[in-house]
Amino acid sequence: MRDFSVKRTNSNHLITRTIVLALVVVVLFGAAFLVYANFKINKPLTFESREQVFNIEKGKSVRSVGEQLKDEGLISSAFVFRVYIVWKSFSDQVQAGSFKLDSNMNIKEIAEQLTRGRGLADEIAITFPEGVTLQQIAERLEQNGVVSVAEFIATAKAQNFSDFDFLYGVPGAASLEGYLFPDTYNFKKGEAATSVISKMLENFGRKFDGDFQKDLARKGKSLYEVLILASIVEKEVGRNVKKGTSLSDADKKQLQEERRLVAGVFENRMAIGMALESDATVTYITQSGNSRATFAELEVDSPYNTYKYRGLPPGPISSPSLDSIDAVIDPKESNYLFFLSSLDGTMYFAETLEGHKDNRAKYLE
Repeated sequence: MRDFSVKRTNSNHLITRTIVLALVVVVLFGAAFLVYANFKINKPLTFESREQVFNIEKGKSVRSVGEQLKDEGLISSAFVFRVYIVWKSFSDQVQAGSFKLDSNMNIKEIAEQLTRGRGLADEIAITFPEGVTLQQIAERLEQNGVVSVAEFIATAKAQNFSDFDFLYGVPGAASLEGYLFPDTYNFKKGEAATSVISKMLENFGRKFDGDFQKDLARKGKSLYEVLILASIVEKEVGRNVKKGTSLSDADKKQLQEERRLVAGVFENRMAIGMALESDATVTYITQSGNSRATFAELEVDSPYNTYKYRGLPPGPISSPSLDSIDAVIDPKESNYLFFLSSLDGTMYFAETLEGHKDNRAKYLE
């Protein structure tokens, strides 16, 4: 007599295993898609800036907008764009109009731009030069009717933007000085301070991605320390070069060599416990606007007075350029402990105090 119950049991086991296997495949596929989608959403198509006007006709579907974005070289996946829009419930919020987009924007940023109605008529382009301070950024924003100085300064605290991973290690009460990347931005008049700052921090994050962080780790340096020193180098080198001035390739090369040498001088000083003695840190706290600190300013009791206190100041003193950051990551090795900038902006270096005094007599007096 045949045992049909055994066959049914085996059949049930087979069905169960098939269902479990199918579920595992679905879960794995879903997890893989989430990883893939997250990568596509947060990583721009290119890190090179390529601005263009993007037009959306009235009544256009999200699918059509996604395909248009891909066709115009702004995103890599129309499908992921559509999934993100649906997931965020933005489907009925995509606005018709003209928008200024950039190929270095990620899907998240593009979606925000298209769904909040930030068309060209509503926005103003503001350029922040390299070496700009937090206070100067705030003043320029207020002058252009974006946000008040008081609101911007009060909001620009690291603790308010702790979701940005690269702010890890920054003292919670510290300002975002140094992290608001110098660049040209489009802002809406009356835009909230949190939105303005997030846009600038997102730009910073694109510039300093995972590969950059790994490079820092190999060098044994923290991003915060690099930004502090780079902000000082930014102010000390090329002080006679007007921001925005077009330089020859030879001048650019010379300026970068000077940045690396100055970064090396500061490294040498810290290595032997010598004070940095940077005029730029003193005038930052006094806000005098002087290129060189006065004798009275040198007496100011502040941790930013690097004549009185050894080591790095508590935080950055400006938003440094990529060149200054590169110079601090890869400083020029030398025996120099002193430098000065002559009246025409040329840098002179010395290994000893006597040599430095000679340079002062020759180029500053």
